Formats: sequence, C-alpha cells, structure tokens
Amino acid sequence: MRRFLGFAFLLLLQFTSGTASAGIITYDANAAFVAHENGATETNPSFTPFTVGYSGTNGVFTVFSASDHTNNWSGANSAIQGFHITNFNPAVVVNTSATTENPNQYGIGLVDPSQIVLHPGNNSNQ
Repeated sequence: MRRFLGFAFLLLLQFTSGTASAGIITYDANAAFVAHENGATETNPSFTPFTVGYSGTNGVFTVFSASDHTNNWSGANSAIQGFHITNFNPAVVVNTSATTENPNQYGIGLVDPSQIVLHPGNNSNQ
C-alpha cells in the first residue's frame, strides 16, 4: 500500500514554477487541467504551473509525451481526457464536461466535472 500511495502522489502533477514575490499564489489544478484540455495545446504535458507525468523507472518523475495524450481515455467517453501510457496506465486524466461522467474503466465510479483521475501503472510500469 505504501508503494501505491507514493506512486499516486508522484503521478499527479509537478510544479514547474509558481513562486510569488509578494503574497501567496493559489493554483486550482482541476480548473487548469480542464482549461488546458479544452485549449489548442492540449497535447503538451506542461501547462503553467504544472507538468503532468508519472513515476517511471526507479521512481524518477517522467513527463508524459505528446503521443501519450488522449481525447477519449475510457474508450466510450470523450469527456475524459488527458495523458496515459499503453493499456491506459499510468494515467492522469480529467473530466472536461460539465456533467458527471462514468468512464466504466478499471472499476472507477462516477467522475464529477473537473475531477482529476489518477491511475497508477502496474508493476511492470514502475
């Protein structure tokens, strides 16, 4: 279980910037991911201030490539978009619609609007 939790946290997002000279900056990862997926550069895994990736070989953060992008992660629902490796995992995807969606994938239940789904890889991906 400890291995899974560590992987899930590393899988989410890595900050690439975001320091402020005055005050505190708060980022909404969900809103940023949805805006990115609905934009013209959705295949780029970096969107300010985040970079989307996963825990690769030996736990090293590995950035998804443009070819890892999908507009249809669950195979039947184009509202679930983001990045994944072969066989849908590891994956970092988001519900881009304004309604709750059911991706019907890997036993994942309903996904609310703007909700990010993290799916860790199997042992061969770690």
